[in-house]
Amino acid sequence: MNLASRFLRPGLATAACLLAACTSDLPAPDNFMTGPGSSGGDTGVPGDLQVDCSMAALGAVDANYDFAPQASGGMAPYTWSAMGLDPLSIDSLTGAITGVPTAEGTITAEVTVQDSAGASASATCEITVRPKIGSSIPDSKAMPCVVAGETLNDFLVPDTGDATAITCATPGGTGNGKMPAGITVNPETCAIEGSITEDRYGTWVWMVEGDQNGAKTYLPYCATNMDPAPGSYAILATHGGDTMTNKALVPARGTFQPGTPVTFGDPPGEDPRFEITDPICGNPCFFGFNFFINASPFDTFSLNPAELLKDNNGQNQGFFHHMSAQGPAVPAQFEGRPWVLNVALDYCLTQTDGNCAADMVKANGNANLEFAIVMFPG
Repeated sequence: MNLASRFLRPGLATAACLLAACTSDLPAPDNFMTGPGSSGGDTGVPGDLQVDCSMAALGAVDANYDFAPQASGGMAPYTWSAMGLDPLSIDSLTGAITGVPTAEGTITAEVTVQDSAGASASATCEITVRPKIGSSIPDSKAMPCVVAGETLNDFLVPDTGDATAITCATPGGTGNGKMPAGITVNPETCAIEGSITEDRYGTWVWMVEGDQNGAKTYLPYCATNMDPAPGSYAILATHGGDTMTNKALVPARGTFQPGTPVTFGDPPGEDPRFEITDPICGNPCFFGFNFFINASPFDTFSLNPAELLKDNNGQNQGFFHHMSAQGPAVPAQFEGRPWVLNVALDYCLTQTDGNCAADMVKANGNANLEFAIVMFPG
């Protein structure tokens, strides 16, 4: 035993051995020991670095895409990269894959993550891109528009869009029709809410824009006031090849081809035809009417020919008019979507000449009609 250890007092082993090559059997205060019933501590060794891209979100043409693969193991922070993502891109810090797909199909990308220790891992990421969200009103539908109790979601084209929630808006302006007072469209559910507070008779049509992550689809919505004012003239409207049923409350349906001038109705033809009758119209009988239209791709509108309507005995009973509209090829923003022309009509019948002049129609007349032409791409 050397001199240093001979005079070592308990608790001073460390101090006494600073300059000597000696050992001590005293327990160090920071020695780790597993207590009874313990399973031991974390070794602190990271697991293998891995990338999971197996649950990539659906994409759709023209819809904003956003999906983040998950990394595990390794030593954070991570750095991300990818090959084959075009037209999408990946954020090098977060791994978020974003962008706007431009074509349907499958994007197959190799996604790589590198950790702070230099280890890397890769995975194949397959992103299914569906066609742009679409919606359509079937030709067989009695009303060529969405009515109360229905929503745009009921008329989505199957397997289009990215399957996320749709929000709805009611844009104004050219081709978007008009919504009657008292009616709204819920932006979250796309449902018609409220009731018409206007006293005019007929059907209003307006366009609703569905938005799914920036991709748009459009459908006509409509609401009807079925109760004419007391004592109103009788109104009979036939259109769509149906000459037996009164369709005054049913919007007319037309089609157009992109790049081709738009037309509806045939000026000398019988479709559509409107008949306005009342016992007040006898011999003599005079009639008049006013109309107001909303802006649309049509640039010409006519209610001619308009003539007195006689019964089988040759007696005057009212008058009739046709309806037609024409315009140039629609602008690009309308080529793939429906649009609307709304017509507000006021009618007048009298036995006194001059009482139904243009500026007297509303004052002396006793009937009105809200009517619309809905044009669909053919």
